[in-house]
Amino acid sequence: ARVLRKRIKIAIEIVREASKAVFDMPSMMIYPIVPFLWILGLFAYWIIVASYIWTAGPLVTSEVPEDLQDFLGPTYLHHGLSNDFKNAAIFHVFFLFWAFAFTIYSTYIIIAGAVANWYFTYPENDVRRIDGSPVWSSFKRSTIYHLGTVAFGSLLIAIVQMIRLAIRYVEEKTRSQSNQVMKAVICLCKCCFWCLEFCLDKLSKTRA
Repeated sequence: ARVLRKRIKIAIEIVREASKAVFDMPSMMIYPIVPFLWILGLFAYWIIVASYIWTAGPLVTSEVPEDLQDFLGPTYLHHGLSNDFKNAAIFHVFFLFWAFAFTIYSTYIIIAGAVANWYFTYPENDVRRIDGSPVWSSFKRSTIYHLGTVAFGSLLIAIVQMIRLAIRYVEEKTRSQSNQVMKAVICLCKCCFWCLEFCLDKLSKTRA
């Protein structure tokens, strides 16, 4: 109970200091709009490029299922994907994971830098006076000194997410099989890589 009370007091102090930081740096509440709009634009760009990749292959004729042939006819045309376009699609999905992770963790490190700058500024009359915009200063500092760290950390998380996606793909392909050993191995791999991604996520947030 004593340890729990201590943690509650620490949490209260953290919330109190966080409210002071937001009050002294109102731009910190506006800045997350920037990466949000960037993610929206990035996702729109990703969808456009994905549609180009999906429709870049040659037209292939396939048979319509018998139940739908009365409505759609015996055959239909669709775009096939060659190995080159499949590799491009895989890389495009990986790019999405990496870009999302990079945007999210760069936002973390910019906000954390602004709060650190505010916290270690000596208060005058219980008010911390910071020259200029601390968020902009943190953005420049993060871009110059920490961009490689964010890129590497987000790369690791993107790789783990791609591995998890591949495991889910294998799971879907082998769902109809009754091999219990394979199902157990897939379940173990899913659990291990989920834990790895969780640890990398917490480590990245802590280091930010």
